[in-house]
Amino acid sequence: MLEELAAPPWYSAVCLGPVVTAKGHRILVTQGNARRLVGVTEGVPAESLQKGDEVYLGNRLNVVMAKSPYGLTPCGEVGTLERRMEDGRLVLNVRGDETIVVEAAEVLAAVDLQPGDLLRWQRESWMAFEKLPQAEENEFLLEDVPEVGRDRVGGQDAPWHCSGWAVVARADWCENSGGPGREQRRSEAGAELAEAVVAKQEALGEQDGAGPGVLGGWAVPGDS
Repeated sequence: MLEELAAPPWYSAVCLGPVVTAKGHRILVTQGNARRLVGVTEGVPAESLQKGDEVYLGNRLNVVMAKSPYGLTPCGEVGTLERRMEDGRLVLNVRGDETIVVEAAEVLAAVDLQPGDLLRWQRESWMAFEKLPQAEENEFLLEDVPEVGRDRVGGQDAPWHCSGWAVVARADWCENSGGPGREQRRSEAGAELAEAVVAKQEALGEQDGAGPGVLGGWAVPGDS
């Protein structure tokens, strides 16, 4: 019987902690997405198992055959700590749009956790295992972007002129097309063109030396 239980394959699980029952000490584990209350072989002291430890279940998934020599599971997802609850559970923000509550592995009990810390956690066991170091600061990344004028950024003339010609083309169409609504179309196009002209004047500081009817290469319909 013991040989059958000890025969491979064994299955990796995460220890959630000891449980005292009428039948003696048992270990609550999570294996995949299922929680199981299992026994422990004589060679594995129950008191040696802590919350978060990786353990190996026998082929029937009903007994802990050994404690993993690798300690905690090494991989998982990353979340940002929002707060630690009074009972020790952790509230994490994941990907900016999901808030979850997880248990903390025993190794995190003595770790000073602060809001904003990065924690590695596992969705299958709903447990956080490790505090991760923050990313090193990058001297080329700016938290506050300064105001930069167009004169300090090259390669912007073509987009400006293209956007200007789009407005001019619409104004020209409204000027020359007939039919109902012509006056309203002309009014709307004139307002758009006026806004575009003011925006370009402010951006360029009127450095193009544009005269009436021309602004940086924009020919205003109706002016010649």
